[in-house]
Amino acid sequence: MHVLRYGEQAVQSAQAKQKSWDDGIGFQEREVFEAFLSLPAPQRKVVREVIQAFTRAYPATGEIPVKSNH
Repeated sequence: MHVLRYGEQAVQSAQAKQKSWDDGIGFQEREVFEAFLSLPAPQRKVVREVIQAFTRAYPATGEIPVKSNH
């Protein structure tokens, strides 16, 4: 159905993006996303706002944090 609507190239591009997304997240992240999606809409809104507050307070630097042994 999607091929007829969007064309083969668009479908393949979407599938490639989905694969890179799937490859880029681990089990724990996937588990968190599934838990988030299972929440009722009002609770999802609260979680979304908390995450947005964290991203404003701690902007991404592009670096992967290194765990300290202290």
